[in-house]
Amino acid sequence: MSKRPLSPRVLTILLGVAMVSIAALAYLPGIDERGYYRDDWYYIVDRLKGGSHTFQTMFFIDRPARGPFFEAAWRVFGANPLPWHLASWLARLAGGAAAWWLFHLLFPQRKWLAWSSALLYLLYPGYRSWVSGVEFLPMAVSAALHPLSLAFTVYSLRCATPMRKLAVLTAAALSGWAALALVDYAIGLELLRLLCLALLLSRPLVRRRHLSDWMAALAIPALYLFWRVFLFQGQRAETNPADLAARYLQAPLETLRWWVVTTLESLLNQLVFAWGVPLHMSAFSLSLTQILACVLLALLSLPVAWVGLRLLQRAECADQTPDSQPLWLGLAGTAAALVPIILANRMVEFIHYAHYSLPAALPAALTTAALLGHLRSRRLVNAALLLLIFLSVWSQTANERGAREEQQRIAALWHQVLWRAPDLREGTLLLVQYPGVDYLEDIDAAQGPANYLYRPYDDGVLPVWYSYSALPFKDNAAAFLAAQRSMGAGYRTHHTTSNVDLLLVISQPTTASCAHLQDGRWPRLSASDAALTRYAVPYSRISTILTTGSAPQADPLVFGPPPERGWCWYYQQAELAVQREDWPTVRELGREAETTGLSPGELVEWMPFIQAEAVLGDAQALARLAERLRDDPSAQDALCPTLQAMRQAGYGVLDTPFCQPQ
Repeated sequence: MSKRPLSPRVLTILLGVAMVSIAALAYLPGIDERGYYRDDWYYIVDRLKGGSHTFQTMFFIDRPARGPFFEAAWRVFGANPLPWHLASWLARLAGGAAAWWLFHLLFPQRKWLAWSSALLYLLYPGYRSWVSGVEFLPMAVSAALHPLSLAFTVYSLRCATPMRKLAVLTAAALSGWAALALVDYAIGLELLRLLCLALLLSRPLVRRRHLSDWMAALAIPALYLFWRVFLFQGQRAETNPADLAARYLQAPLETLRWWVVTTLESLLNQLVFAWGVPLHMSAFSLSLTQILACVLLALLSLPVAWVGLRLLQRAECADQTPDSQPLWLGLAGTAAALVPIILANRMVEFIHYAHYSLPAALPAALTTAALLGHLRSRRLVNAALLLLIFLSVWSQTANERGAREEQQRIAALWHQVLWRAPDLREGTLLLVQYPGVDYLEDIDAAQGPANYLYRPYDDGVLPVWYSYSALPFKDNAAAFLAAQRSMGAGYRTHHTTSNVDLLLVISQPTTASCAHLQDGRWPRLSASDAALTRYAVPYSRISTILTTGSAPQADPLVFGPPPERGWCWYYQQAELAVQREDWPTVRELGREAETTGLSPGELVEWMPFIQAEAVLGDAQALARLAERLRDDPSAQDALCPTLQAMRQAGYGVLDTPFCQPQ
C-alpha cells in the first residue's frame, strides 16, 4: 500500500527547507571569517574617505541606480563585511525561490523539473564572483528580481480580474526595471520573458488574451531601453551604446568574427564547462585538509537533496515522459541572455568575467535539468542530478575557501606591517608579495588595506586621493621601476600617484615566513621570493616607514583577531629597532625570542640580530648567529653584503672571519 501523497503546501515547505539547507552548506561555512575580496576594498575605502555622495558619484557614469542602492546598504551594514555577505546569500536564496516559482508556473505538472532547475540555478558553479560580497551584491539582488519579474509576467495570465492583473503586471514591471537598473547586461533575459510568453500563449487556454500580454511584456525592456539610449547620457565607453556602435563600424568584419567565436565559447562555458572547469580551478589549489572539508560539505548536501527527490516521488510529481519544451526554452533563453554581453565585447569565462554567467544561469539551469529529464530511467535522472549538486556544492565551497584563504593571508601580512610600521609616509608606493596570492592587476588587494588601516578618512572631497598606491604584481611593474617614472591614475571616485622614489617593497614569500618590509640597502631575500621582488628590492626606500607614534589598530571584523606574539612579532620589532638604530633593543629582542624557544621560518630573519651583534661588537654571538645561516645559501650569501653595506653607511661593524672588508 503506497503512502498518501503530501499536500501541496506541505510539499512546498519541505522542498523549500531542503533548498535552504543545501544553499547553507554551499555558501555559509566560514561566512563569519570572510573579509573584503579584491575590488571590495575600493568600495569601502572610497566611502570612508568620500562620505555619503561617494556611491552616487561612483556610478553616475554608467549605472546610476547602484549609487542609492550601495548607500542604503552602507547605512545598514557599514564597514562590517559579515552583513554584506549575509545579504548576498539571502539574495541568492531569494533568486532560487523566484526561479522555482517561475518554473512551476511554466510547467505546473513537472514539479521535479521546477525544483531541480531552481536548485541548479541557486548553486550554479560558473558564477564564482559572489565571494566579493560588496562589489557583487547588486548582481545577487538583480538575479533575484529578474526571475521574480518573469514569474509575475507569467502569473498575470492566470489573473481573473483586471485589477488583480494590473497589480501583478505592475509588480512585474517594477521588479524588472529594478533588475535592469542594477545589472544592465541582464537585459537579454527580457528575450526570455518573451519566449515564456510565447510558450504560454501557444497553449489553448490562454490564447485569447495575447495582445495586451505582449504589450505589457514589451513595455519593460522598451521603456528601459528608451531611457538608456535617449535620456541617460552614459560616460563610460564600455556601456555607452553610441560608443559601442562606433567601435563596430570601425571594423565590422572583425567584430562579427569575434562575436561568432565568443558566442560559441560562451555557450559552451555556460552550458557545459561551468559544471567542471570552476571546480578544477578552485578545488585543487587547496590543501588536502581543505579539499576533504569541501568534499564533506558536498557529501552532506546529497542526503538532503535525496530527501527532496523522495518527497517529489512520494507526491507522485515525477515527470512521466520527457518534454522538449523546457529544453528548447532553456537553450533559446541561454542564447538570448548572452546577446547583450557579446554585443558589449564581453564573454562568459571563469577568471575575469565569471559574473557575466549569472543572468544566463537561469535558462542554463533549466536546460541542464531538462536534459537530465531525457535520460532513460528516473533512477538515472536522480543520480545525475545528485552528481551535479555534489559537484556544484564542492565547487562553490572550494571557491569560497580559496577566497577566504587569500583574505586571511592578506590580513596576516598587514597585522605584521602594523607591528613593523607605526606609520607610512603619504605618497608611498607599494609592491606587495603575498604568500600564494596571485592578485596580478587587482592592486586594491595591496593599496586597499594600507589606506584602510593608515589613512581611512579624508575631507570628503570627491574624487578622493589615496595616500598609498600600489603596483600590479606582474612583469610590467619592473618596466615602470626601470623607467624611474612618476604616474598618476584614477578610477571612478579615487585617484593615486605612483612615485618610484617612495617605493616600499613588502614580501612574505611563504606562510611560514614573516613579512619583510625591505630596505634596499640590505634586503631580506629568501629562495622563495619572486623574481619581481628581487628586481624591485634595490628601489625600496625604508624611509617611507615613519618610526614615531603608535600604529593604528586593525579592525577585527575586517582583519580578524590579531595573531599571537610569536617569532614574527619579535622580528618586526627588531627590524623597527634597526631602523631606529636602537641596537641594544635589537639584541634584547633576539635573546628573548631565543629564550622562549622561537625560531624563524626563513633563516634570513636572523639578519637584524646579526647586525646588532656586529655593531655592538660581540664576536662570539655574531659567530653563533652567522652559523645558523649555513643551511640557507641565499641567507648566507646576504651576510657579507649586508655587513659591507653597513660599513659603507657609516656604521662601525665588527670585523669577522666570515667577511673581510673590501
